[in-house]
Amino acid sequence: MLRRVRGRTAALVAACAGVCVPAAAAAPSQGIQTDAAFAASYAQRGVTSVAATTQRVSCYTPEVYYQGSLAPAQGYPDGGSTLCNGIATTGEDIGPYATQDVSNPPLRAKDFSESDLHVDPTNNRHLIGISKWIVNSEGYNHLAGFFESFDGGASWPQQGHIPGYEGWTDNSDPVGAFDPWGNFYAVVFPYQFSYIPSGQHFFLSPDVNPSLARSGLGIAVAASTSRGRSGARTATCASTVRTRTRTRTGRTRTGRSPGSYCRKPGGSETTAHSRASPPTGPSGWRPRASGARTSRTRCRSPRRGTAAGPGHGAA
Repeated sequence: MLRRVRGRTAALVAACAGVCVPAAAAAPSQGIQTDAAFAASYAQRGVTSVAATTQRVSCYTPEVYYQGSLAPAQGYPDGGSTLCNGIATTGEDIGPYATQDVSNPPLRAKDFSESDLHVDPTNNRHLIGISKWIVNSEGYNHLAGFFESFDGGASWPQQGHIPGYEGWTDNSDPVGAFDPWGNFYAVVFPYQFSYIPSGQHFFLSPDVNPSLARSGLGIAVAASTSRGRSGARTATCASTVRTRTRTRTGRTRTGRSPGSYCRKPGGSETTAHSRASPPTGPSGWRPRASGARTSRTRCRSPRRGTAAGPGHGAA
């Protein structure tokens, strides 16, 4: 049968040589919708817009304190860095952090971008979004953060920066996904840079927190809350991460990433424990477990530049 089809196809190609022209596929009708019709569709479908990240105030201490700012007339109505001054309402650990080698003040996270929103397959009322968690937009100074709803998006009581990556200048490009058991995985990209006097970035600067790798890829896990646990998730807990740092000589060092701790109410720190998927431990963010080992953060060694940057806190 296969041989017969081939023969007919060859004959058709020969007969059509030079005279057959493929017909262009008709483009699907796009249609139009007026602004008024779009606005009315919210009421018709029972949709309500909610500003998720304004429902709580989040603060954290950045590794690099950038104080540059632009005026409202330049598109930044609340520009520059804003000190936290005790206004945080998320319950997250605002610092200082064990991963950092500087002493900076906590700043308010006030801009958010590149949000990625997902619905829990075990409970469609449970949503988690992740986003850039920005303390200074002009300087592109941010970590990755999360916001979480348990009532279909009407309220977002749990939010804050994703812990464990405060020792890097930035933690960027947030993207996430639920697994079939309701555990949420956030893939993040921590990396170092400093600011030169012009305000530009010295990417992978060797001057910023030299005890950490210049960049890496990390996976943070928020364990499922659908197994009869009612404890609120906070942005204060992440467990030990195995890091794998490749040096210039090609050797690979493996060790524990510092600063991935759960902070107790009294201020002491204790290492959390990872479990194989699906996790059954307490709620909170933590590295992804794979069998008996924790997941690895693959990092690159420092890349030396030709010009030295000014260090951590250039304005």
